[in-house]
Amino acid sequence: MRKLYAGRLGFAWLELLLALAIVSLLLQLFNVSATRLYTAMDMRTWSGGVWFLAFALVFVVLCGVRFGPEVAKGFVAQDRKFKLTVSEEKMRKRKEYEKERALYERMNEARKRQS
Repeated sequence: MRKLYAGRLGFAWLELLLALAIVSLLLQLFNVSATRLYTAMDMRTWSGGVWFLAFALVFVVLCGVRFGPEVAKGFVAQDRKFKLTVSEEKMRKRKEYEKERALYERMNEARKRQS
């Protein structure tokens, strides 16, 4: 998906305007819900609990924007780690065994030379 937008510079203004047009159309079609939305968005009537929830939501969103890519990379790396097939795991163990065996043989040869 990144390759599709790689040539574009700037913000996605067309998509933003389309979303704004759809929202305004829905608010015009459903006028009762529009007035309820306007009264809910009136910050002069918010209680302390609502303010706390609003600030907590903003904090969570900002933390998600800041740490989201790193967490996603961690999950992808963890996913790749668990997707090792049985044959790959056997090959890895065989190579480790061969390295240990070669080290053991070199140690034995060195002991024979010393005695």
